[in-house]
Amino acid sequence: MTDGETDFLFTVLIGFETALIAAAKTIDMQAIPFIKKGIPIIANDFVPMERANDYSPPPVIQEK
Repeated sequence: MTDGETDFLFTVLIGFETALIAAAKTIDMQAIPFIKKGIPIIANDFVPMERANDYSPPPVIQEK
């Protein structure tokens, strides 16, 4: 859709997401006591990209 203009941005964002995997696992472990008590802390805050919504139909790009 952007003819490659956002490739750098996506590379940076994917790098940040990859770097945050360890932090997300730590947060998940810290949430276990709350989840066991029925408190859904951080539920669905981190989801695999396979479960992310697809964008069909694609968003409308407005002309400048």
